[in-house]
Amino acid sequence: MEDIGWNGKSPHEEGPNFCRLVMVPSTHMEREVSMMTEIPYEANDLQDKWREDLVAMVQRQHERWPFKEGKRRFTSKTNMVHMRAVLLNPAYGFTRPQATASKQVAAQRSNAVSADGPIPPPPPPPVLSSAPSPPPTLPPPLPLALPSLQPTTVQTEDPVGTELEHGAEMDFGSCALPGSAVQDVDLYVDFMHPSADLERFAYSVTLEQVGALNDLTGEWQGSTMQLIERLHEKAPGIEDALDITYPDPAHPEYLRRLVSAAAGGLLRSAPDAPSIHIPADNVLTLHVRFGQMRAAATAPTPGATSAPGTAHGQRCATASGSCASQSRTATAWLAEKAQEEPGYAAFKAGQHRIQPNAAVVASWQFAVQFCERYSQKPCPELSDSCQPWSLVRGPHIKKKDVQDALGVGSMWMAEAQQAVHILRQYGEGGSSPRQAVIAKCASTSEKAGARDLLAYLRMQ
Repeated sequence: MEDIGWNGKSPHEEGPNFCRLVMVPSTHMEREVSMMTEIPYEANDLQDKWREDLVAMVQRQHERWPFKEGKRRFTSKTNMVHMRAVLLNPAYGFTRPQATASKQVAAQRSNAVSADGPIPPPPPPPVLSSAPSPPPTLPPPLPLALPSLQPTTVQTEDPVGTELEHGAEMDFGSCALPGSAVQDVDLYVDFMHPSADLERFAYSVTLEQVGALNDLTGEWQGSTMQLIERLHEKAPGIEDALDITYPDPAHPEYLRRLVSAAAGGLLRSAPDAPSIHIPADNVLTLHVRFGQMRAAATAPTPGATSAPGTAHGQRCATASGSCASQSRTATAWLAEKAQEEPGYAAFKAGQHRIQPNAAVVASWQFAVQFCERYSQKPCPELSDSCQPWSLVRGPHIKKKDVQDALGVGSMWMAEAQQAVHILRQYGEGGSSPRQAVIAKCASTSEKAGARDLLAYLRMQ
């Protein structure tokens, strides 16, 4: 076959100034392009990436996400450790964007040439001749330096400091990291018994997030059935007939019903709603009102004769009931006294709500000062039985009576006392005031939350 020039003439017809056009097959070029678009991610590609970057990487190839349902399904709140592990696992097929991959391959090819030895000199200029010359031979395509597909160990953001081996099976549902699908909740539960006795317990439970998150306030929705299951695991006497209520998020002075159950049927009862509102500080209060089964079971049978030796037991039972009645009297008397205190309305209005730092400090100080004023002091409304005596006539008021009158738990009161103790040292008017502490605690715009504000004070 004879070579043809640019004007369609043969070299014999064109003369000594003939220029040859050589057609090069594009097989190698197409193979390189196809390989460039399928380069998996490496650990260096994900360094210093924010959550938004990782979410964008997954969304670009969303169909390759391996988990379509359950806890591990992909959302904008998926754990960052989980996203990194999936992106770096070659079995799932996530790859770099085409532009990024092309630049990477070009750099790798450049490094491969320079690593083999000196760059070869350019070919000499062609010698013009009227005689046809054989077509030049093309060098074989350079091998592409593709990243290794072997499992690699990458240091993640797990606070425990563990390492994840890509390709290994992981249980991401158990990770309770910020922004994950589960969160810890501080649960305060008031138990109202048929005898009107009030008991308060504090638990820490882990709940799944359901529904949309409110990123502005940090509030979220928890699984109601899971909350009932956790309460069933921890709470005493929860097998009795009961009603469970909780403060309405918009109007805390009103109670919403969570679930009603017959004796032994709590786990089989359907809650009023599938989800429950969790405040931003992850503190939830429940009110459990038991039925009359326990009182009926313990009531004496009419006309029953007492056996010898039971008079002492009856007297003890009578004394115990008298003590319980007096404890309720102390709580009621303290509740009336609290309502007369300046700042009580603001204290009650701020319960179970996100408040500015200054309001949180005011609530702590109100509760602690009220407790110091009345705890272990004589109560004039009580008789002189069943209560420890003080030097002044009258029984002591217990700290629990003060907590019940204010509607707070023992854990909350202990944290408030610790915060006030620190403020009396470093706060305004303290023994060693610090301007940073004073400014933070007096802020009316910042809403750090009681837990974070207490953590800040503990660092002083």
